[in-house]
Amino acid sequence: MGGMRRLIGGALAALAIVMITPTAAYAFGEWREEGMSTFDLQAEKSAEASCPDGSMVVGSGGYVLGGEGKVVLTGVVPNVGLDTVTAYAKALPYNLAPWAVVALAVCGDRDESVHREMGISFFGNARAQCPQGKVLWSTGFNVPWSTLTTTYVSAVEPALDQTSVLVRGVSAPGAAVIAYGICGYDFFSGTEVTSAATAVVPRGQTYLKVDPAFHGGRVFGAGISANRSGLFVDGLGMGIDFSLPEAGWASGRMSWLPGSGGSKAPAARTATGDEVTVYALTIGSWYD
Repeated sequence: MGGMRRLIGGALAALAIVMITPTAAYAFGEWREEGMSTFDLQAEKSAEASCPDGSMVVGSGGYVLGGEGKVVLTGVVPNVGLDTVTAYAKALPYNLAPWAVVALAVCGDRDESVHREMGISFFGNARAQCPQGKVLWSTGFNVPWSTLTTTYVSAVEPALDQTSVLVRGVSAPGAAVIAYGICGYDFFSGTEVTSAATAVVPRGQTYLKVDPAFHGGRVFGAGISANRSGLFVDGLGMGIDFSLPEAGWASGRMSWLPGSGGSKAPAARTATGDEVTVYALTIGSWYD
């Protein structure tokens, strides 16, 4: 398993994203850490992003770099102590393109009121629920025994009231689907879930970004879903752009599973109204 931690540089620098400096005051500073696996043809990999001592994970994400849409992101897992985020991915059997998996963590000064919630199901869908009085800051998921074509994540959906996250898994019998939520107190200037949708790209990867809900807000987490089956998640998080070094949004990407209809002509795909929706978890400030 690839576990090499380093910032993306050189030819990959265009994929590194820097969090926007907030214009509103915040209870603690935040910054972004990344970890990247080896970039090769190995079939299964993981990467870890760690927050330094005295800080903690307040947002999590991960994505597949390379792989030409033939690598499944099987997990984005903030650990129970909120010290690290681990991203897991597996290549489909016919993948011939080198690839890596990248883990993303938004780090902030440690606050013991922020914690991780988890939900697990063996029947396809799992929900992580924040306790009363707290809201969802970020999301995560895992299908630890993924067999790729029979068990994968098809949606990570934050509730519009920002109290929970639902992970929809296409699950083989007995396979676990796990949802994670990073939960903390609400903010003076509020928190909000926003979303946008885009048409599914035929025979390709569908990518979309969503801006923060309000001025001065930052995106700590993201969600993604599709209104048809046969698409899997291969990128999800905050401030990711798969082509340009920009910042300040939620983003997600989905690819076609073999035999799911992705080879249909663009006109036929458009007629169905198939869409991918990306959600942004916008976090405000304690005071203006």
